[in-house]
Amino acid sequence: MQKLPILALIFLVSLFAVACKGKSIIGEWRSDQGVANSDPKNGLFLTVRADSTMTMDIQPNDSTSQIPGWHAGGKQNGTWKNLDDNKVEFDIVDGANKYPMVYKVAKLTNDSLILQSPLEFFLKFRRLN
Repeated sequence: MQKLPILALIFLVSLFAVACKGKSIIGEWRSDQGVANSDPKNGLFLTVRADSTMTMDIQPNDSTSQIPGWHAGGKQNGTWKNLDDNKVEFDIVDGANKYPMVYKVAKLTNDSLILQSPLEFFLKFRRLN
């Protein structure tokens, strides 16, 4: 008889862990908006970690890398935090400088993340892991 409450407790804890995992911004994400082809090496890669660190890795496609003045690309490391009103702040750290970027989380599901900037444009990501 004592095994039943223990098994029920293990089941509830497991169920809670699975439910929490699906709605977390923590993970590896990819946005291929504006990518001319579906090359998996190109796009914006966002890694959000549980220790409040993050990495943005922008890999321009061949059509944009040849345009003069196109300076996006490479890895940027920083931190992140949840804010009130369903917002998230990413802080890119470059030496002693910190560049905050605040986005509204417009949608977050198991495999989809849509961030809305203050200028009303949307970044659409899909989960990689």
